[in-house]
Amino acid sequence: MFLSRIVSDEFGNFNNFVERKYVLSDVAFTRKGKLSLESMIKYPLCNNKKTTSIEINRFLRNELNDRGVRITKQAVSEKRQFIDPQVYIDMNGSLISKIYAHKDEMTTFKGFNVYAIDGSIVEIPNTKLTREEFEIPEKTELMKDTSTARISCMADTKWDFIISSNITNKSTSEIEHALMHLDDVKNKIDLTKTITTYDRFYNSIEIMFKTMLLDSYFIIRGKTHTFKKQQNKMKKEGKTDETHEINIKKSTNQQFFHRRSEKIRKKNTRNKSQNSIRKTQNRRNRNTIYQFTQRNSNTRRIKRIIWNKMDNRKKLRQIKKQTSH
Repeated sequence: MFLSRIVSDEFGNFNNFVERKYVLSDVAFTRKGKLSLESMIKYPLCNNKKTTSIEINRFLRNELNDRGVRITKQAVSEKRQFIDPQVYIDMNGSLISKIYAHKDEMTTFKGFNVYAIDGSIVEIPNTKLTREEFEIPEKTELMKDTSTARISCMADTKWDFIISSNITNKSTSEIEHALMHLDDVKNKIDLTKTITTYDRFYNSIEIMFKTMLLDSYFIIRGKTHTFKKQQNKMKKEGKTDETHEINIKKSTNQQFFHRRSEKIRKKNTRNKSQNSIRKTQNRRNRNTIYQFTQRNSNTRRIKRIIWNKMDNRKKLRQIKKQTSH
């Protein structure tokens, strides 16, 4: 019951996300038309997974209260390229924060929210812009890198909510992704009543450190060679469950904090490069619009010349007819 109330309130505040900062072009959505900025941001949220043509026309007819309105899917695709995906990330973050602010109304596991983190490699569109964004090398005679990226998410195992998600270059490890998720959610939800579970590929002292610094809890599935001495001791004693203390060297502790600062520096550098790519894309969009407008004006000019010539011919014919009579 409380979920429907929160989602309804969030949609009521939808206009808070209709801002120019989510537009990737200086000239897009500056004129009034059928496809406004508000409509283009809202449309994907109201999609029922039918064809684009059916969905956009059904959506616009309801929005504009006009049964005769009609728009092409090409026009929709052209407009959507100017919407920054960050708007949906911010919407999701706002909604998640409000949901978990009502933790007393949520069912938990012995008072704890249980999350899971996992990732995978996926194929992405093989375009020049995508390869630049994800730092994929160009094809050579000796080597060809496919267009792939690493995705990762942090999900609530009880409520099936995606709390945090990432998509990055394939070279970014799953452990780095996990640390990003923890940084992302620490200001959204209360991690002190949280257990985060990981698969065996997340067997990392860094994750343990990070989770303890956040005053949270974790369960990591160990590999067969993890804490080998402790495993052999348990086998000899015939035990299946035992608590062991881990002594962490001072050098390991220093390496962890050094790597954290280095990752923050790299992240800031990556953000700067992404901003420069966005600026380049904005310039490309402006150039495309200018070229399109110029091409249209040239077409109109040619048409006018043809019409004038045709009018002149008609007038000549009329003069010839008059003189012959």
